[in-house]
Amino acid sequence: MDLVGPIIDIVSRVMNCSTKHVDYLRAFDENLDKLKEKMDQLNELKSDINNKVIAEEEQLKGMGELETMEPSKSPQKGTQGAGRPGGVPKQKPPQGHKGNGDTEVVDRLPYHT
Repeated sequence: MDLVGPIIDIVSRVMNCSTKHVDYLRAFDENLDKLKEKMDQLNELKSDINNKVIAEEEQLKGMGELETMEPSKSPQKGTQGAGRPGGVPKQKPPQGHKGNGDTEVVDRLPYHT
């Protein structure tokens, strides 16, 4: 009779442990369905965020292209053409042209680049 007490104790512990695992197995299908739903929601959220990121990158890319345009393509306030007032770029005399000394005046103008 002294053996019956420990055997009942062991059986009850095994039953408690196994019922926990059986409960997990019973709820497995339900838990799997919930996980699939959450995964679908997360994938949709990821897709939405990726689309927003792509749209922002395209917008920033367009803004970057505007900033890197040459001055002749995007005139600044008060300038035209090559970024000089009046938009008249400095002309180089043709090769072999000795000039008449007027180029010195142009070279000393404040907007000479």
